[in-house]
Amino acid sequence: MIEESTGPTSSEAQMMTAVSSTATSSPVRLSAASSHRSKGRRIVGDDRAELASLLRQRYESGVSIRDLAYQTGRSYGFVHRVLEESGAAMRGRGGDTRRGR
Repeated sequence: MIEESTGPTSSEAQMMTAVSSTATSSPVRLSAASSHRSKGRRIVGDDRAELASLLRQRYESGVSIRDLAYQTGRSYGFVHRVLEESGAAMRGRGGDTRRGR
C-alpha cells in the first residue's frame, strides 16, 4: 500500500522557511513571515513589507529574480514588482547583450 503525502510536516515547513544570508547555487524555499501564505494569496501590509525586505536583501546579495520567484512560489513579475516597490537597485540583464554581426 502506498501512503500519500498530504503536505510538509512541521519540521519540513520550518526548514522551508529558513533563509540563507548569502547567495547559494541550490535554492532555498522561502516563506517570509508565516506558513499561512499560499500560492496566489494576496500579500499586503506588514506581511508585504516583510517579504519585500527579505527579497531585497537576497536580491542585493546576488540571487536572481527567477531564483527568488522559485523560492517563494511566486511569479517572476510579482517578485520584480515587489523589488521595485522596495527600492532595490535593479541589475541589468545577464549574458552577452552585443550582437556580433
